[in-house]
Amino acid sequence: MKQIATWVSILFLLMSGSFSAVQAQERCGTMPYRATPQQERFEQWMQEKVQEKRARAGRQLVDASIYCIPVVVHVVHQGEPVGEGRNISLAQIEDQIRILNEDFRRQNADTVNTQPLFLPVAADVGVEFVLAQQDPNGLPTNGVVRVVGTQDSYSIAEGAELGALSQWNPENYFNIWVTRISGGKLGFAQLPISDLLPGLESASFNSLTDGIVVDYLSFGSVGSLRDRYNGGRTATHEVGHYLGLRHVWGDGGCGVDDFVEDTPPQERSYNFCPTGEAFSCDSPDMYDNYMDLTDDACMNIFTEGQVFRMRTVLENSPRRASLLVSPGLVAPRPILDDATISRVISPQPSECSPEITPELRLRNTGSNPIESVTVAFRVGRELVEETTFAVALESGKTQDVTFPTFDQLDFRPGTAYEVSFEVISVNGNVDDNTTGNREEVAFVIPQRDEVPFIANFESAGSETFLEKSIIRNPDQQTTWERRATPLVSDPINESLYMNFYEYQDLEGEQDFLYSPTLDLRNIPAAALSFRVAHAPYEDENFPLSQDGLLVGVSTDCGATIDAIVYEKFSTQLATQPPQDFRFIPTTEDDWREEVISLNDYLGEPNVQVVFIAVNDHGNNLFLDDIEFFVTEYDSLRPPESSFSIEPNPVENNQLEVEFNLPAKDEVTVVIYSTQGARVGEYVFPNTLNQTYRIDMSGRPSGVYVLRVIGQAASGGKQFILP
Repeated sequence: MKQIATWVSILFLLMSGSFSAVQAQERCGTMPYRATPQQERFEQWMQEKVQEKRARAGRQLVDASIYCIPVVVHVVHQGEPVGEGRNISLAQIEDQIRILNEDFRRQNADTVNTQPLFLPVAADVGVEFVLAQQDPNGLPTNGVVRVVGTQDSYSIAEGAELGALSQWNPENYFNIWVTRISGGKLGFAQLPISDLLPGLESASFNSLTDGIVVDYLSFGSVGSLRDRYNGGRTATHEVGHYLGLRHVWGDGGCGVDDFVEDTPPQERSYNFCPTGEAFSCDSPDMYDNYMDLTDDACMNIFTEGQVFRMRTVLENSPRRASLLVSPGLVAPRPILDDATISRVISPQPSECSPEITPELRLRNTGSNPIESVTVAFRVGRELVEETTFAVALESGKTQDVTFPTFDQLDFRPGTAYEVSFEVISVNGNVDDNTTGNREEVAFVIPQRDEVPFIANFESAGSETFLEKSIIRNPDQQTTWERRATPLVSDPINESLYMNFYEYQDLEGEQDFLYSPTLDLRNIPAAALSFRVAHAPYEDENFPLSQDGLLVGVSTDCGATIDAIVYEKFSTQLATQPPQDFRFIPTTEDDWREEVISLNDYLGEPNVQVVFIAVNDHGNNLFLDDIEFFVTEYDSLRPPESSFSIEPNPVENNQLEVEFNLPAKDEVTVVIYSTQGARVGEYVFPNTLNQTYRIDMSGRPSGVYVLRVIGQAASGGKQFILP
């Protein structure tokens, strides 16, 4: 049984719609906490906070203060007029805010439906939600952003794409995205994170996904909505997660706690609305709690313990506590002379050249015309230059400005840098409105490598590959790492791996490994090969895992990914059958070689291959022997490790190969199309100066690649089949 069997059962409940006999919409896609040592420390810390507050206030856990949270609603639509389809009306948005405030203040009309047994613990959270009054630039706003989406619907795994499409700083705004959600879910949320509070060390740090996502057919109580989920309680439920609550049944049955004292143990979730009392775990079930999965009409209560938990998180967790002092809570004051930084144009997170010219976009957020703006440019903490730009900016307008190219800046490939821009003065006066005055950019210039090269991760060349590669880890948790993977045939073997078996964060989290930058301008044909090992996870409680591997190609030094050239998940990715224990490859049979043509990118000077691991909390993924090779000529191996193809083009469909290789028992030959498809594999005894024939009859005419693989030989050559 997998170590995280409790968490596994959580996912099973979410995916299956729980144990109820009534099949329902899969209401919540939020991945709950795992039962980890870190979580145990968090819960211990939480209980200490309970005792501290009780000591100060007797039996009263929550003080009377009201906390306000500024909200921005991102309506992601497909071009519909406002009020139609996904482009929901302002009235519907305001209705949802009303519902949140009533539910979190226990002012909802259906409090009369709370089960009498639980009335003594029903509580007012003391939290109110306000549509933001000023945007990140300090300009007036109604707290609603409307943006055309890039796709028809979004899954849990694509939450970061919503954040990249439209997001306000999650330190100052509670972001809610309203769109169509795929996969049958009504909503999902990111749990609170902290590098300060015990027990939250393993939560996702990915700021792009911080907020909640609600399907547009379950948002508010007006408009065209789903039956049973038309009361705005999906958002109430997801906000509970956003503020640190677990599902009321503990995500695992009678033996699993939700770490709230006054919610009774519960065997399962309810995805319908029971009538009267319901029992499990030898006690009544609080099915009317907002953190169950019942119909909207059935939800009506947060408990005193849940309130304390949410307020403790709100008071202590970064990107939660800062909401309470957000400038978004107050209307912007009129300012005559005010400039903000609308966008940093250069540098971007990836830059191809060390010759960087800083450039940014300024906006006039005051009422007076602006004729000059002084901006400070820093590298790290060091002030490089204060430049005064002559501009002609009317109120609300933008203008791009470019710094001089600084000869003294020595940006080196492979080194991470942080630069910042800060508005110092406007029209010769100090800018006393600091909102939007400062922007920071972290960037790296990828290092280059020559084709061909190979990384097998136990050689010196592999060290070079890893030094020149870039790992991007959005959640700042589990990511690609090097580890020993001894094989029976190779006891010193090492590889790269992703620990999906113990991955802590959300379904769909992605981790990126960017290769060194490759120059493919003077190469006749190029390809990528690598070995992969993976076995999906499956047991009686955990459905077949869907961990995945994507391979993308970037031609702008990693700033964007041009195309995905390889995409495999679960059994398609697998090299061994599903299993219910941690997978580690131990024999050659656990590995498979993959070959991908890079010919579509010939002539490009800044090519990077990106290995993207996609998490489904399943089983470990391994990569080894990453090789970029020239398919017509391979100088990777010494001259004595060679072979020849004569004649070329092939005559009479008979491919003739002669080897001149170090002594070994046999030689393996693999033939690929130039599109990367494997069309044949052959094993020959290694006899010097012996010609071997391969019958190519029945193969379509075209260009092929022959590769010799094995312990002592590797290489590839093109040949033509007329």
